[in-house]
Amino acid sequence: MRRMYLLVTLVLTLLSFLPASSAAAITMISPVDPMVVTSPQGYRIHPITGKYTYHSGVDLDADYGDPIHAAAAGTVTYAGWMQGYGNTVIINHGGDLHTLYGHNRTLYVAVGQPVAQGEVIAAAGSTGNSTGPHCHFEVLPNGIYGDPVDPGLYVPGLLALEQEQGGGLGLDFHGHTKDWVVTNDFAKPISDLVNSIVEVITTGLELLQGYVAKIFFVLVAIDLALGGMSKAMTPTSEDREGLFKWLVRRGLFYGFCLVLLYNWGDFVGNLALHGFPALGALAGGDPSAAEAAVSDPTKIVQKGMNIIAPVFNGVIHSNGSSSVILLLLGSTGSVLLML
Repeated sequence: MRRMYLLVTLVLTLLSFLPASSAAAITMISPVDPMVVTSPQGYRIHPITGKYTYHSGVDLDADYGDPIHAAAAGTVTYAGWMQGYGNTVIINHGGDLHTLYGHNRTLYVAVGQPVAQGEVIAAAGSTGNSTGPHCHFEVLPNGIYGDPVDPGLYVPGLLALEQEQGGGLGLDFHGHTKDWVVTNDFAKPISDLVNSIVEVITTGLELLQGYVAKIFFVLVAIDLALGGMSKAMTPTSEDREGLFKWLVRRGLFYGFCLVLLYNWGDFVGNLALHGFPALGALAGGDPSAAEAAVSDPTKIVQKGMNIIAPVFNGVIHSNGSSSVILLLLGSTGSVLLML
């Protein structure tokens, strides 16, 4: 009897240390009504990259401006732009349990704001890496940086809709491979700095534009006067060009100078933001790809991650040192071939 009492006491003590979320699961509702799945959770062919990658959430069908509802009551911990996800809302539902709502057009909530289950938190859109309006819905039971799970475990009826499309209950890292994706938009500060510099330059040129124009017209008048006097004093037999051709040539030259003068700010801005990357890309053979890479360095880093991902994923699942060596040799050969 005493042993039974000690055993019960030990079990109750252990249960007291378990998180509240483990004792009872939260029942959530679909962020979109009606609930129509366009892409289930799990591995799939990415609609943009065309690669077989892990889809960390469920895509629910929605039109532009459709209301996005909170799946459960909680507190908003993030509301803003997130690389890849576009305009995003993240809600904490107590403990480490969070839900994420991506690709919204408009956000209606702010960080720290409490929300009720079913409350409208955003309007559906297609921001971020998206091919059309929808709601990307994730459930993160282990914190924002933890592994996501299938939302069908929390929303009644959702898992069945996913499984009808051959998806649902996909795993990431624990039992499968890790999807290496750049989530930090570190290129944005650089882009903002370049835009600020170009804006300062163009503003300065606009201030000087009026003074330069006055000087230009004075020089044009002097040039026409001196040129006309020279033409008048030159015998017709020695004048190879003629007065009419000379006036046409000078007029075209002055017109080009005027266009350049009054559009100098746009010319400098476009050259700095687009022209130099495009000209430099001509040597690489693909101007559009190179210009996009220069304007967004995250794409360069993502390319590097795609190269090294097989090495790390292989090491995770290797059974010994020989397997690791073969993986490293094979991946090194792939990198050399790409170079």
